[in-house]
Amino acid sequence: MREIGALKRMDGEDVFGRKIGTRFARSTTQPTYSSDEGYSTAPVQRPPPEVFVPLQVQQSLANPSVNRVRSLSTEWATALQQLPAIAPSLNHGPAVGVPRQIRGTHGSRVDVSGCSSSNSGDDSRRELNQSRAGSPWNSSVSFSEQSEGEQDTPAELTVTNLPAMDPRVLQDMLVKLFSQYVTVNQVSIWAAGDGPLATVQLRSEWDARLVIARLHKRRLDNTWGRLRLELTLGRPSPILNLDVLRTRLRAILLDQANHSLPLLRLRDAYASRYCCALTTSDLQKVKDTVTIQEGLGRTVQLLDLNPMSNLDTEDAPWKCNIHAVMSTGHEDGSKILMPVYMELEVLAKHIQMLLDCHGGIVPLLSFVECYEAMFPQLLANYRYGVALELLIRSIPAVQVKDSPSRHITWCPPRVESPPTYSFQSESSRSSGERERPRTAPVLEPMLALFERELIDLLRTTPRCCISFSKLIPAFHHHFGRQCRVADYGFTKLPDLLAALSNTIVVLGSGSHRVITISAAAQSKRWTSDLIKIIKSQPGNVIRIHDIPEIYQTTIGRPFNSVDYGVCTVKELMKKVSRDSVTFAADGSITLPRSPVAIRDDVALFGVEAVGLLCCTPNLRMPFSRFVPAYHAHYSKQLKVSNFGCQKLLELFEMIPDSVTVYCDKSGDRIVRVAPSAARLEMAKRVKKLVPVEFAALPSAYAVQYGALPLPDTLDVLTLEALVLAAGGVIESGVVYAADDTTRWASAALAACAVLSSDRSVARGSMLEYFVSAFHSLYGSEPNVMLLGNLGVLETLGCHVRLAANWRTVWRVAQIIADRSALAGTEIYMEFLNRYGPSFPNCELEGAQSVANFLRRYSSVFSEENGQWKLAPGVQMPAKRDVAPLKLSLEDYSVYDTPPGQKGSRVFESPKRNILCAPPASSLPAPTGLLNQDNKRRTRLAAQFDAA
Repeated sequence: MREIGALKRMDGEDVFGRKIGTRFARSTTQPTYSSDEGYSTAPVQRPPPEVFVPLQVQQSLANPSVNRVRSLSTEWATALQQLPAIAPSLNHGPAVGVPRQIRGTHGSRVDVSGCSSSNSGDDSRRELNQSRAGSPWNSSVSFSEQSEGEQDTPAELTVTNLPAMDPRVLQDMLVKLFSQYVTVNQVSIWAAGDGPLATVQLRSEWDARLVIARLHKRRLDNTWGRLRLELTLGRPSPILNLDVLRTRLRAILLDQANHSLPLLRLRDAYASRYCCALTTSDLQKVKDTVTIQEGLGRTVQLLDLNPMSNLDTEDAPWKCNIHAVMSTGHEDGSKILMPVYMELEVLAKHIQMLLDCHGGIVPLLSFVECYEAMFPQLLANYRYGVALELLIRSIPAVQVKDSPSRHITWCPPRVESPPTYSFQSESSRSSGERERPRTAPVLEPMLALFERELIDLLRTTPRCCISFSKLIPAFHHHFGRQCRVADYGFTKLPDLLAALSNTIVVLGSGSHRVITISAAAQSKRWTSDLIKIIKSQPGNVIRIHDIPEIYQTTIGRPFNSVDYGVCTVKELMKKVSRDSVTFAADGSITLPRSPVAIRDDVALFGVEAVGLLCCTPNLRMPFSRFVPAYHAHYSKQLKVSNFGCQKLLELFEMIPDSVTVYCDKSGDRIVRVAPSAARLEMAKRVKKLVPVEFAALPSAYAVQYGALPLPDTLDVLTLEALVLAAGGVIESGVVYAADDTTRWASAALAACAVLSSDRSVARGSMLEYFVSAFHSLYGSEPNVMLLGNLGVLETLGCHVRLAANWRTVWRVAQIIADRSALAGTEIYMEFLNRYGPSFPNCELEGAQSVANFLRRYSSVFSEENGQWKLAPGVQMPAKRDVAPLKLSLEDYSVYDTPPGQKGSRVFESPKRNILCAPPASSLPAPTGLLNQDNKRRTRLAAQFDAA
């Protein structure tokens, strides 16, 4: 028998044939308590010898109110630092723990050295906790906050709701079920009052998260279909200590008027003060202390009215002993959620003073009382205000902690480790060197999707906030599916949200908890939205005062800075990275353009995209139709990854000179050819249609290309501006091509002839006279706008005047027209004889100035073998009568050149009789003198008749 027993033990069985398993030895001291609502706390870490306070706030403050409370705050902070603590030895391993009271649990006193947290119980974790900066205010309370080195540490799962079966059979069933997904180290079966209980040890926390996602609320066997497995990460919850529960209930209810509180308010006060939940079943276990009375609502009445002794008072204060009133009647955590209108810089300065005055610790439950005792009263602003706790969490220098009570303290200084150089690839390195995952790597994509879905849900709510109790119903209504917490490796919603702490923040406590977006995520979100509205504008330029209007058009909802967690637009702009947008001195905001050389394949794609868009009527198409159209047009697939991009929009951003993307009024994204590239295509289309009447141009364009022309194709407002931008010319209501230079060059010379023949050339001719004289001379109406764009005319109110350069062009054209061709020197000498030394730049360049000047007007003059003549097709205006007056082409600008300019002969008399020349256009008509005396009217009329 002895040999048979030894063989059985070698096979892992005892003498009765049962499997031998290592079980957790229950200690006489109870570990921490974790309630069903998701509040779980770990043993308090050992406090450091000093509380960390930044150097810049250690100096004394000059405020008298601060000095009055300095002595009290010093005593209070000193009392906190004198709590029992064990200094760990860095050379000889962990020191022996001293029993001390654990905050935030129902246990009375727990031996820290003999018990671990509710999540894991290995010695390595206890050593890690001792090495961390531990104050009773800085203790870690969640399993996910442990170090990265714990990934290889075995994790334990507690399995409840098991059927009443033989332990050996139940153990085999659990091993078989769990082994389908992960490697099982050990399974232990326990006997409990409400049924069997199992503890499953796995390789790591990530295996435990994966098992929770696969097996939580799953049936163990078809035979036991009524029971579903319930999995919890960590060891079983201990039995709560009723003495501590009685003490805490008495501490709350003794401060009330009738020693009673409604059940809901009592639960809120308990959660706000002790950071753990209070259930009705907990109250039923202390019927000797409290009783629940039924009425209009359930009320908790205190039965034990004995006063609190010093031994019953808790060590760490949950409320400020200096400023706050110790009554707990309204401790529901709602004050800290009050919306206030305040800039972050002002609030940061005030909080620094508060922390310095309170020894580096300010309880969050009494923050409003402490703040109003030193600074002006906080006023609620429900329209433009932001939740006070969210503003506090947005300050980089401070942090909000939830253990042992919710409080504000300094952020510890960041220790930047030196960069490590490794020859291993990123994928071959250990997971400890990379950022620690939030859940099992297999579940990380689902958790990232849930994170994005939460942000999308919060964006649709006012102020991007939603009540904790309404999150799951709102998720169901918004996405049309259930939100199962276990799918992400968690069993409680608070634990799931704690894993998303970089993006999602839970404000408040108890039934007043609110879920919102964190400050860091809000900064990224605002930067993304700002870039989106900038890209929706032509030219990618906006101004700050135009943001509300453009925001509502692009995003689809009214703009409010409160939705991004700040009170002012100025603070929003400070959150934007300078690498994302560029702020100009005139207040405009643009996107930076990096001078990165475009790859050859990207440039080729730009040509293909322009060619595809040129097949459309107005060089544009919806963004969603571009890829199918590309496939159909080029008979090949468009793979964005071949160009080094992940999205099609990123590829378009690499070719801004070819293609642009914008949002129309309906919010749909449109792809179009950039104006610089579209101008050439529109010029070709206009050239094919001309000559055509301007009124018939839209219909002709629609017949040829399938739709009416849109002026915004070239970023203009009118159809006439579109024709001019495309290089077209509108004359007498007819559109001509831009390259017909002979037409507009001859028209420009005709305008020069009309304006030079008017004796009032110095101050300009009347517009009516110019139009009538031009029509008589040239045979068509002048295009004043085109002549102005070409620089021929200068418009001064109702007068038009010939530009100085075109006066020189007209004089040279008259010299060349008298002969077939002239050299530059001959033109220069003839110009000096006729008009004096008034040729542009003649003093610096001499005769060479003629050639340089004429080359600038190659549409009027041409050069052959050093000889200058009029360009082919350019004609001088014909000398004909202008009815009812006879127009002479004599250049009266010789006489009316403004004084002070070279060649001015303003004081000389003309060679001909002034009455033989046509009257100046500036003289009033004879009918304008009818009010004068008859003698003068008759004399002037006779002079005009003689002329």
